[in-house]
Amino acid sequence: LSEANLYTVLIGAWSAGELLIAPLYLQLVLHYTPLMTGLAMAPQGIVGFLGATRGARIMRRVGLTPFLVVSGVSAASGLLLLALVLGLRNYALLLVGFMLAGYGTATAAFGTTVAATQGVADGEQGLAGGLINMSRQIGAALGVAVAAAMIGTGATSGEAVGPDRSAVLVTATTAALAAGLA
Repeated sequence: LSEANLYTVLIGAWSAGELLIAPLYLQLVLHYTPLMTGLAMAPQGIVGFLGATRGARIMRRVGLTPFLVVSGVSAASGLLLLALVLGLRNYALLLVGFMLAGYGTATAAFGTTVAATQGVADGEQGLAGGLINMSRQIGAALGVAVAAAMIGTGATSGEAVGPDRSAVLVTATTAALAAGLA
């Protein structure tokens, strides 16, 4: 339960950090409209949803630990790709990064929920679920705080590629740490 909660703090940090940086980058640097930004990022959620819906079947086949490792590695790889291609104005590469990050984030959230509730008495399931959700929220607050501090005022000037890249690299490192934790 404690390891699942620590992993979930990391999920919250990497996902909230990325979900702060990516829309700002798309809108302020690439000059996408809010609608185009949402559409550009939608595949991340779609792939994440599809991955999580198949999570139980995959987890039964490979086991919880490998599942969480692959989830963290997928998220880290996608975020690293996003960091590397910022500034290239190549949506196809951004799309691959979004999809890898989305898959890794959603499947990791599914896997840590299973890990947090596995072996917990029926009367304590609500407590375990509450802890895992609290951990995600704490991680999200930390991720947004770190990302916002890193991108600073560069985002408002439209010259945020350098700070954005650094902040996304931190989110990728966080996902890699989670894979190592698993």
